Amino acid sequence: MPTPIPIILLKTPLTPHSSDPYTSHFPPPTYHPTFVPPLHHTLHPPSPSTLTTLPSTHGGLILTSARATLSLSHTLSALPLTVLPSLKIPLYVVGPATAAALEPIRNAYLPHCSILGRETGNAEALAALILQHYNALHPATSDAEDKPPLLFLAGEKRRDVLPRLLMHSPPSPGARIRVDEMVVYATSLHPEFASAIQRTLLIITTTTPLTNNNNNLQPPQHQWRWIVFFSGEGAKEVFTALGWLGDEGRVEEGRMEGRRTFVAVIGEGTRGALEAGVGWGGDVVAKWPGAGGVREAVEGFMAKNGSGEEG
Repeated sequence: MPTPIPIILLKTPLTPHSSDPYTSHFPPPTYHPTFVPPLHHTLHPPSPSTLTTLPSTHGGLILTSARATLSLSHTLSALPLTVLPSLKIPLYVVGPATAAALEPIRNAYLPHCSILGRETGNAEALAALILQHYNALHPATSDAEDKPPLLFLAGEKRRDVLPRLLMHSPPSPGARIRVDEMVVYATSLHPEFASAIQRTLLIITTTTPLTNNNNNLQPPQHQWRWIVFFSGEGAKEVFTALGWLGDEGRVEEGRMEGRRTFVAVIGEGTRGALEAGVGWGGDVVAKWPGAGGVREAVEGFMAKNGSGEEG
């Protein structure tokens, strides 16, 4: 029976784990997924009045991460169930992972709200969708102030691409959409991440099944191991644990010779963050963000290279 391929996912899994799309896309016996979150999140849930005054204050919500949806759920769960069941506004998300995290929350507390953006994967695609959809809901305005703004539930570390595209890119003032931002979570590197990734790599290395080769027990030559990055956070800790960083804190190719561990990244933004941080952007990047895109990239790379050895 083939040995399961270890795949370390540098993200916080959805709860329960079985609901996380990466669990279903990398299942046993082909894969052995392990979640090692590099980040620690502190929630700052929006106030109840922020939600109970919808839609008079804001005509829709934007959420671009599972942490934002979790922060939203904290506030919703504290409200009486009779407060918001009739609310009908669009909930804009970036990609399938955020949509999956938001769906059970929407079903429980906001049953008449629609989730839009599941098929998008970056700020540019989401902005295009919002501009088309939201302006259709509020047509014939001559200025952005003539339509209710959107409320962006964000972390304290985020790029300004989406608000900029919505507020400034349309040439017609009437097509622009005002975005009010609210920080609903803070992010920092988890204090135990360095030891957690070292421990996980050690477990994967020491538990690799041995094969009998001329009466000498050896690890299988073509055993793949994968690490998937969802952001640039924790890169130095991961590559230090792998022994790939040089004295300048950059990945050195000479230190990667003979490796059996390979790196996938969720998108071009993450690849750019890795290149800026450690000078190397991974082996393969998903063509579209999401569990299916990552699996497609991983399996395409393995099929093309034919073994779990560099070369």
